[in-house]
Amino acid sequence: MENGKNFMAIVAVVIMLAAVLLTSCGKKAEEQNISAVRVTTETVSADGVLASKSYVGEVMAEHATAVSFSVGGLIQQMLVDEGQHVTKGQTIAIVDATQTRNALAAAEAVLTQAQDAYDRMKVLHERGSLSDMDWVGVESKLATAKSSYEMARKNMGDTHLTAPCSGIIGKKMAEAGTTVMPSQPVCTILDIRNIKVKVNMPERDMADGLKSDKVQIRVDALGETFGCTDIQKGVQGNPVSRTYDVFFYVKNQSSRLLPGMVADVQLANASGESAQSITVPIKAVQRRSKGELFVWAMKDGKAVCKTVTVGRTSGGRMEIASGLSVGDKVIVEGYQKLSEGMDITDK
Repeated sequence: MENGKNFMAIVAVVIMLAAVLLTSCGKKAEEQNISAVRVTTETVSADGVLASKSYVGEVMAEHATAVSFSVGGLIQQMLVDEGQHVTKGQTIAIVDATQTRNALAAAEAVLTQAQDAYDRMKVLHERGSLSDMDWVGVESKLATAKSSYEMARKNMGDTHLTAPCSGIIGKKMAEAGTTVMPSQPVCTILDIRNIKVKVNMPERDMADGLKSDKVQIRVDALGETFGCTDIQKGVQGNPVSRTYDVFFYVKNQSSRLLPGMVADVQLANASGESAQSITVPIKAVQRRSKGELFVWAMKDGKAVCKTVTVGRTSGGRMEIASGLSVGDKVIVEGYQKLSEGMDITDK
């Protein structure tokens, strides 16, 4: 009987120890689970995309003319506003003509005097009473007086600044009440009959064949797509960004394209074949202090830092040229406090 009681006590102790061990293991698993950082991952896949490239460009006027007075003075009237259409010969601004008017009156008086002297001396010269040398002096004074008068009259006309060409007013650099010097720009006139879209293109893409018939230019502000008539490449690259200015020309028959608009320039390759491309959300790509780009990935429950090189961006995603493979799990959320080798768990 006593042996049976001892056996039952032993069994009870074993059961209690097992329960304690199971509870301890559960707590350890729970603690381990809590210590792991929760993240959200995206499995890398290769998508079939059209072999094209997209660039963000800025709409610019084909020609921009800086307009200025040839005479100085105080601007009395500024007759145009930015964005206003003007035609060739239209008055843009007027400066105070007081000094110019006085100068014209003085030049006219000198001319009258010189003309009178010329008429009188001509009779004497024809009669032989005036030497040829003196007569040359009379002719010179008259010619000088005429030149001064014509200059003063031109300056009087130049107090009215007129548009040298048709277009729209781009930027105003002066207003009524501003004192301007000769040749000081007052405003710019933009010729928008033809416009150009400026793109900063990486040097690695400059070797690709750029053909105008393979270009589509999308302007979201207008909800329209335009074709390209011509392409001009810059010859001097930016030493920092290693990009070149490339200009895509577009006919602006409706005059709806305006300078400053943002355009999406799509360049298709000659074949138009499909290509495989790996992309990740732009936010997943980080930059180290030295400028290297990287993403956080998940491998065997650990955080792994992968250095990458990138390509073009489109629709909130960035192309990964190297550094990732199909099947890799890229961390797209919760990467802010990660470090190499940290335990992580996918949400």
